[in-house]
Amino acid sequence: AILLDAPCSSERHVLADEKALASWSPARIKSLAMRQWALLSSALIMLKAGGCLVYSTCALSPEENEGVVGRAALKFGSQLAFEKPVYEGPGEAEERKHGLAILPDKAGGAGPMYVCRIEKRA
Repeated sequence: AILLDAPCSSERHVLADEKALASWSPARIKSLAMRQWALLSSALIMLKAGGCLVYSTCALSPEENEGVVGRAALKFGSQLAFEKPVYEGPGEAEERKHGLAILPDKAGGAGPMYVCRIEKRA
């Protein structure tokens, strides 16, 4: 099993910290998505058949969440099975194609967080 809590843009912290807000840019999201893809694709290559990987970020941007996971789905195809985790926190999570988005306005202030469970088929 692999847990990949990927480095991300962490928008909640950006809104609360002037220094972080000053360094935020669309290019930062693109750069982070590239790093996330490198980490996820490497982790999926290392994952044994029958193994499970959980990918998570604390980002709102689709580029860092479904964009990265969707790229893995295209590259690895039928080798992967996606299972949406069960959310039991306050409020509710929003389903995405491959995972769940936990958004502060819908989840009682929890999040933001994206989580996806991937199983590598034998």
